[in-house]
Amino acid sequence: MPISRVYILGRLVLKYTTKYEAIWTRFLAPDIYVGFRGGWLIQKRVRGKRFDQLTLSEKSSLLPVVAYKLGEIHRRSISVSAPKLRPFEGWYTSLLKLWGTSPYKISSIEWKVLEQAHILYEALENIDLSGVFKDANPRNWIVDQNVVRAIDFGSMSLASFASDLSQLLDYDKLFVESDFVCTIEAWSSGFGSKDLAKNICSEFPIISIYSALCRAPFHTPDKRVTWYLRAAERTKHIGWPCLAAVLEEAAESILILI
Repeated sequence: MPISRVYILGRLVLKYTTKYEAIWTRFLAPDIYVGFRGGWLIQKRVRGKRFDQLTLSEKSSLLPVVAYKLGEIHRRSISVSAPKLRPFEGWYTSLLKLWGTSPYKISSIEWKVLEQAHILYEALENIDLSGVFKDANPRNWIVDQNVVRAIDFGSMSLASFASDLSQLLDYDKLFVESDFVCTIEAWSSGFGSKDLAKNICSEFPIISIYSALCRAPFHTPDKRVTWYLRAAERTKHIGWPCLAAVLEEAAESILILI
């Protein structure tokens, strides 16, 4: 029976189309609660707490479990033999359009970040986008008695696997840099590829900087400061001092007005 729509936790999130067919049919793992009813794909309500609602110690102990689960989901998702790359102009244009829809006033100093992020766009040109983005942010995991289940697959799309790991580690800054190594190791165990883990380690800071720039314009000024400074830390770590200086300048320009 053809599926016309997809329900997740009782909420319609996307129509079932050919584009997502391979993703959905391969990602449906036994531990993800789904079922067919009257032509609809239903994910049953799962008991427990969202991962982001746990205590700091609980999050820290369960983070490797979540990362392992994410690796399993990525392994079961679609695979594309040829790398999918995006040209320099595509990354820049996407950010310009995204920032143009911001509900907040973005200063000229902040816009300067996009204009001078050429080194970021050049690095992004070499990122393989034939992986899968599930949207692994901490709100999309349910924990019940140390059993972790993934929810909300409405954003499934082709992207670098590092994009999902960035969502998990960077979203709302729930975790610190020291969690990075154990998270990547757990993810690679779930995925079953240590070689790919090496690529993810090199891609992660680049994707993380880009993700920060994607999120920044949709937050209040004080939270934009956090995103700019986090991106600046990452740019310094990979040896991009000029871009780091521009990001810090954007953050300082906001702090002066707050």
